Amino acid sequence: MSGRGSWARRTSKRCAAWGSPVAGALGSTPGRGRAFVQRKSLARAYEDIEELLADPEVEAVHLCTPNHLHYRRRRAALEAGRHVLCEKRSAMSSAQAAELVGLAHARQARGRGVLQPALFTR
Repeated sequence: MSGRGSWARRTSKRCAAWGSPVAGALGSTPGRGRAFVQRKSLARAYEDIEELLADPEVEAVHLCTPNHLHYRRRRAALEAGRHVLCEKRSAMSSAQAAELVGLAHARQARGRGVLQPALFTR
């Protein structure tokens, strides 16, 4: 999970209720990530997106981050062959969004990487 705000809190709670393990979390700073992991009793705090994506235990990434980070992190996750859930606004422009969709389609053809908008309601 990338992010530690309200969406990340809701996501970690729902994953626990569904029996879906959360490998760890990445905060906006390493300290904030560690604090979130400790509060939620998660296994690991990641220092950066590269460390998160290098972890073989991570199959999917849920991006619960500010909009301006979505494109870069979605792209990195897809390129790493991870499935991606991302809160709304997938990118900052339609060109970026189209690029992400194209990358996801190319990855899906090889059985790696699904791009899915995520929207939880109360």
